[in-house]
Amino acid sequence: MTDFDLDMQKALEADGVKLRQLTGEDHGPWKDLPRHTTDWQFQHGEDTVDVRVHYDIEPYVPAKIGGPPEDCYPAEGGCVTDLVALKAGTQEIIDLTAEEREEVAEWIERNHDHHEDSYYRTHGDPDAAYDAWRDDQMDRDDRSWGREE
Repeated sequence: MTDFDLDMQKALEADGVKLRQLTGEDHGPWKDLPRHTTDWQFQHGEDTVDVRVHYDIEPYVPAKIGGPPEDCYPAEGGCVTDLVALKAGTQEIIDLTAEEREEVAEWIERNHDHHEDSYYRTHGDPDAAYDAWRDDQMDRDDRSWGREE
């Protein structure tokens, strides 16, 4: 995530707090949290902080390195796209350092079970799953910029 993304998350959290004050209802900083979760611990000074990490991840297409050269291609996808850390058992957002974000994202990318991913289950083959995910991301970007057809 970029510094802009982090600033935007903080702004969205502030908006959620203001809406709670105005309406008395919990609107939260996001309409939907990312789909996947994992529990994690971070050391902050002498304190251990338990967090639940919510994340989205691109479907992974393994490299094909056997056969004729025209049928070979490198691995694609498998990168964490959204990552939100909440204090375990709460909706309190934990601000992670760049190093902490990188640490947890790398672990997720190495250990996420892509066969359990809904895109893989729906489409059955990694190439189709990645294509469907990419199309959904492009549609989501178009909607966020008001270009919905």
